[in-house]
Amino acid sequence: MNTDTNMIDAVFRAADQAAVQSDRWLFVALLMVTFVAVFVLGRWLAGQYAKMLDTWRADMQAMQTEIKGLHTERIAAAERYGAELRETLRRQNEDAKAVLREFASIAARNAEVLGSVTKALGELQTNCSQTRLAFSRGESR
Repeated sequence: MNTDTNMIDAVFRAADQAAVQSDRWLFVALLMVTFVAVFVLGRWLAGQYAKMLDTWRADMQAMQTEIKGLHTERIAAAERYGAELRETLRRQNEDAKAVLREFASIAARNAEVLGSVTKALGELQTNCSQTRLAFSRGESR
């Protein structure tokens, strides 16, 4: 900035010297001062633009990092949910198999009981038939 100050001082000294000359020199001095002012303003604006651009880039980088973190968290949550779902399905499958085994055991016991009842009914029918036959013949037991 010291160089800019020295340059501006030199321009003003040249403008002062030109001002004591004719109007043509005054116009030239005005053009020089305007040129220097536009040049300094342009450099300042370029610096402001560079700062703004750096800030924007930093903000975009921070935003992208945040988005990547959120994306990673969502993927991890989806994987946890999937694992929990698979575990729940596995447990339900095991429970269903246990229920089917229990039903098969009940069916086997029912078959045994039905066999015993059928056998008992058969024996009872046989006994009833023998008793009826005996009564019809006049025999009593």
